[in-house]
Amino acid sequence: MTATSVLTRSPQPTTPPLTATRPRYSVSMGYLRAFLTLLVVAHHAALAYHPFAPPISASLTVQPRIWPAFPVVDPQRWNGFAWLVSFNDIFFMALLFFISGVFVWPSLERKGARRFLRDRVIRLGLPFMVAAALIAPLAYYPTYLQTGGRGAAGFWQQWRSLGNWPAGPAWFVWVLLAFDGIAAALFLCAPRWGDKLSRIFGGRRPMVFFTLLVCLSAAAYVPLAVVFNPFRWSSFGPFFFQTSRGLKTTCSTSSWERAWARMASIAACSRQMANLPAAGRSGRERLWWPSAWQRAWAWPP
Repeated sequence: MTATSVLTRSPQPTTPPLTATRPRYSVSMGYLRAFLTLLVVAHHAALAYHPFAPPISASLTVQPRIWPAFPVVDPQRWNGFAWLVSFNDIFFMALLFFISGVFVWPSLERKGARRFLRDRVIRLGLPFMVAAALIAPLAYYPTYLQTGGRGAAGFWQQWRSLGNWPAGPAWFVWVLLAFDGIAAALFLCAPRWGDKLSRIFGGRRPMVFFTLLVCLSAAAYVPLAVVFNPFRWSSFGPFFFQTSRGLKTTCSTSSWERAWARMASIAACSRQMANLPAAGRSGRERLWWPSAWQRAWAWPP
């Protein structure tokens, strides 16, 4: 091969790097998620010193069972922790669910419903099983010791008598997985429903979307908080959820079976609204939500 042939050879097409198809990581959203994670840790740590923490129960089976929320109670209390816990409880879990929903739609479009759900089962289902089966009993064993009980045999006997299996703070993991399942089912049945919602609520009007989201959230929460009270939990085995924060507005009974059916319906609606910002439109049209979010959270260009 001569030097002339080398110089005159037409350039060969290069294969684009694999990273070109990967979604761009948002540093600001990463910071937000990390900060919310710290708030979750601080929230649960402060519960031990909450001024309104309940007294230590005589056993794990005594009603009312408030110890899953206050597993360890310290005799020292501080009123400042009441402000921290109350403020966090207003928004931090709802914001975590919302952030998760923002990334669901592009993930569904990139992976498809089956692969998306398989990945979520691996990333959420397996950790929940480990947390509920192993970590939760170990974490609640000090609660049993604080009641005056001694020995693993006594703890196991009381634990099996509860009628459910407290999973601790990992409850939100299975709820996320359930929401992902609903989103995957909707995507499988109607792959373009996100685009249609984007056309209906799209445009560069983030305040319209925000106002609508606030109204839907209030309609989904306030009536149930009145009916169930804001502190009620429902459960089936290791699957716990906050009754007043996950159900549909049309409810008139306290039975958890009917409440769960209404929870599934409001989850679908909430997932649609959470996925809407990331749905966008194809082609060269820019998404209205990321542009507004970038201005608010200073995404890197």
